[in-house]
Amino acid sequence: REACESPNRFGRGAFLSRRAILEQAGPRLREYEVLPPEPALPAGALSGGNQQKVIIARELSRHPRVILACNPTRGLDVGAAAAVHRRLLEAARQRRAGVLLISSDIDEVLRLADRVAVLYKGRLTELGPRGVSKDAVGRAMVGVGDGTLAPRLPVVAGLVPLTIALFGADAWLFGRLALAETSGA
Repeated sequence: REACESPNRFGRGAFLSRRAILEQAGPRLREYEVLPPEPALPAGALSGGNQQKVIIARELSRHPRVILACNPTRGLDVGAAAAVHRRLLEAARQRRAGVLLISSDIDEVLRLADRVAVLYKGRLTELGPRGVSKDAVGRAMVGVGDGTLAPRLPVVAGLVPLTIALFGADAWLFGRLALAETSGA
């Protein structure tokens, strides 16, 4: 809503100013360590990690109060993934944004989360606040109740269970709302 009400900072009406866009892009590319930091270069010409940095720079430059990040580091190398994590945590802590991270990477979720839940076959299981074990998350990802039991279950090909992490200033409230919405409570 805010974006619709604010004046277009890159032009007038439907017309965009290339100069204004490039002036804004240059500093952001340097700040987010995009290589090469050349605003005129099409994003498609960049590596996957640098494309992800461009997206993060674009979205976080708007100072959102809530960030939805779905598999934000999938396919990225360790350095690029660390940069994405650093920016998401920075947005959560310094800008007081609530972050809903949806990922199939358990390590990523446990590294970032203040609260953890798992979505499996349409059911959302809240596993609790920071400190939940990787084993409990893994069990919940294969459909074993709350993750406290350990039967051996086959993983169905093509079925990707998701782990949901909530962190940031409004993580508790945002998490309660998200969990209430999905459970019908």
